[in-house]
Amino acid sequence: MFQLNGNYSLSKTTNDTDGQGSTLFPMNSYDTSNEFGRGSFDIRHRFTIFGTVNLPWWKLVMNPFVVANTGQPFNIITGQDLNLDRQVNERPSFAGPNANCALSTIRCTKFGNFNLVPLAGEQIVPRNFGESPTSVVVNFRIGRNFQFGTINRAGGNAAAARPAASGPGGGAPVAIAAGGGGPRPAAGPGAPQGGAPSEKRFTLNVSLYVQNVFNHVNRGRPEGNLSSPNFGESLGLSTTATQFGGPGAAGSAGAGNRRIYAQLRLNF
Repeated sequence: MFQLNGNYSLSKTTNDTDGQGSTLFPMNSYDTSNEFGRGSFDIRHRFTIFGTVNLPWWKLVMNPFVVANTGQPFNIITGQDLNLDRQVNERPSFAGPNANCALSTIRCTKFGNFNLVPLAGEQIVPRNFGESPTSVVVNFRIGRNFQFGTINRAGGNAAAARPAASGPGGGAPVAIAAGGGGPRPAAGPGAPQGGAPSEKRFTLNVSLYVQNVFNHVNRGRPEGNLSSPNFGESLGLSTTATQFGGPGAAGSAGAGNRRIYAQLRLNF
């Protein structure tokens, strides 16, 4: 027997600032008219699947949990301060597909061709134009319950007994069933009693929990500075799946990808 559930969400977040505490400053501190674009936490597509699978071997139960989502956006900047506002968040302009990539002011990348010194009339790259790689995390838990120890709960007969009456000729007492049907012999010592079946006092759950089963490397936001030799490269792991138990679930983007936990839980 198995039960699977899935969920898909489509979202879009746009703004002109990521709010107080954001490290993403405007391109021009004296003009914020060009800052409206994708929010830094905008994840367009997210898919999850989870469920329960009862395996036929040794009463094992497996719980798969899969999370997949598109990447977060990142800002593409020139790394220069041409407007002298002491910030290097100035964004380039689009250079076009036929741009001369040999020029020092042109950067040709997999995200497009950019002009580090925008000319008059050229379109400035929107805020958070780049997009990080997608993330896919497959987790599962497998375990079994062991029950032991009994709790005997004494219960009454299924039929409420009436006062005992003597049998024919003054013999042994009999009980009159509540539903009629004539006299029945009274239960003697050692006779089986009615009531609820015995319960188990203890339940021990033994399980193995594996995060990122296939050890898939989910890369974080790439470097967005066009003046950096690491432009377009992810220098860390993604944290977009951490809230679902993905890599870095302990809060560190540099934590190991695959993690295996052995768990014991005793209920009593």
